[in-house]
Amino acid sequence: MTWLATVLRCPSCQGKLSGTDARIDCVSCNAQYPVRFGVPLLSEGVKVENREERPSAEFVQEMTKFLGGDEAIQAQVETCFGLRLSFGDEVLQSEADQFLNRLRSSGVSLPEPYGLSPHVPEGVTLGWLILPKAVQKGKVFSLSVVISNGSGQALSSKKEPPFRLSYIWEVDRCRLEGLRTPLLIDLAPGRQISMPIIIQAPDEPGEYRLRVMPIIEGIAWIEAAEITATISVSADEADPLSVDWTQDPQTRGYLEDHSRAVELCREWVQKYISAEEPVLLELGGNFHPMAQYLPGQRYNVDIDAFGLMTYNIKEGLCSASVRNVVANGMNLPFPPDFADSILLFATFHHFPDPVALLRHLTTRIKPGGLLLLMCEPIGHVFHDGAPADFMSELERGVYEQSFMPWEYRAMLAAAGLEIVEAALDPGSLKIAARKPG
Repeated sequence: MTWLATVLRCPSCQGKLSGTDARIDCVSCNAQYPVRFGVPLLSEGVKVENREERPSAEFVQEMTKFLGGDEAIQAQVETCFGLRLSFGDEVLQSEADQFLNRLRSSGVSLPEPYGLSPHVPEGVTLGWLILPKAVQKGKVFSLSVVISNGSGQALSSKKEPPFRLSYIWEVDRCRLEGLRTPLLIDLAPGRQISMPIIIQAPDEPGEYRLRVMPIIEGIAWIEAAEITATISVSADEADPLSVDWTQDPQTRGYLEDHSRAVELCREWVQKYISAEEPVLLELGGNFHPMAQYLPGQRYNVDIDAFGLMTYNIKEGLCSASVRNVVANGMNLPFPPDFADSILLFATFHHFPDPVALLRHLTTRIKPGGLLLLMCEPIGHVFHDGAPADFMSELERGVYEQSFMPWEYRAMLAAAGLEIVEAALDPGSLKIAARKPG
């Protein structure tokens, strides 16, 4: 792991690192980070311990069979999945615990290795993700909000009286009460989700105050959770929320869509990056990083340590073509201006604060470099008509959300990035955004 000292930085202080096959030390602040199966765990506060309950023999056998391994691989699998990793953050922990679920979703049959840990509740908030500067008069649109439940009881739109989200437009002395949007799922204490709310703009143009808050029908508005914004209602015929991006009518399956995305990455990197061997940093590549199919110096960061450790076991600890690092995507252990391009394949929408993520990633991209958002879902998902797999992931604790094209555009602009390429495929958005410089 000689590349540590020249590539990675301490996530706590950005100091230089030194290390062995078992531990990494920061030479500036003396923080210590564990290394397991060739994967540095560079997330602040991460703890690694051995589970009291060892993975079942059946699980170890099936995972070894999946990896095509022998007795040596089996021993490594048993040791790997005998670890308990704690990240000290509910959302990070949920993402870090999804590796086996993702394998099962791809058709791999695996038994549970051990009992599942209980959900840990935390605080309540209602907040914006990104806001439009203007909307067309009379238009029905939707935007994303974040709601978390710290009330001590489940919130439900299915029971009486129903809990829903709604809004009020205000201008001068005029007050316009709005449409109701049911929760995507019953929200248990401690759960936080991002979800869209349906809004109809006023028929008259002007500057309006928009108040969004929960309502318990027939009981009361929950004004303590209110969030507000000033939005311009436009009389222009042009829709401020429309985008002018290339649209491809062809519908593709998951693998075909990712293959197209890899080729677009190759094309866009060649077009905008002049480096002969570009530094490519993939976020969220897990066990199967797409960066491995692209030329350059390749790094893969994920919070799912088991996925990365399993990848290294499969490829051989010293011969993996992609360097894997466990870290929080919101605090990457790389120096500023490190990568020519940062890639995310179907990953961006899993982060609770996507604008903050974009701003952080921008600091790790070289001036003139690219941020590539690939295979991102398009359009808002509502309870009625929601895809079964989306709801299943959400119910299980995965942070699922989906954005409108105008939201992607607004979030990238808020991070100071310029969209230079965009492909609007059915259900799958691909964007190249450039950092100024």
